[in-house]
Amino acid sequence: MIVKDIPGFDFYQIDEYGNVYKKEMVIKAKNGKKWVSKRKKMKQRLDKYGYKVVSLTKDGESKPYLVHRLVALAFHPIDNSEIMQVNHKDGVKTNNHYKNLEWVTAKENTSHAIKNGLRAITRGEKNGASKLSERDVLKIREMWDLGMKQVKIAELYGISKYTVWKIINKKLWIHI
Repeated sequence: MIVKDIPGFDFYQIDEYGNVYKKEMVIKAKNGKKWVSKRKKMKQRLDKYGYKVVSLTKDGESKPYLVHRLVALAFHPIDNSEIMQVNHKDGVKTNNHYKNLEWVTAKENTSHAIKNGLRAITRGEKNGASKLSERDVLKIREMWDLGMKQVKIAELYGISKYTVWKIINKKLWIHI
């Protein structure tokens, strides 16, 4: 079993499978005798997204940490970890073996999830960022076909002229 220190956490270690341990500590008693506390495996729980989480204390404050990020920090150190995401290559959120994890950009992580059927593509009204409904899009195309200017359509729907152009040229909302 491979065990490494967790960068940034003086009293914790992590193994290749994502088990987190409090480090062994030598403690000196008042009578001058020393005793060693055994390495203790930390309890983990699942967060609401299905990822394993462990509570660690740093600078006197206990906080939950994602286990897969701790594994990646220990086994795949990189300089810009704060802007990178950790991808589970096999798509199993609880498989935190270091060989199953890799640093990726947010875009790469989303592409991996869609490619492997872990996340659905949200189009049209199902996309939470959409300002328009399918009915609006059909109406926009109809208004264009009837000769209304893109600027006027954009004003009516509170969208940009470029968005109107993309809708009428079927660069957006291509599924309808």
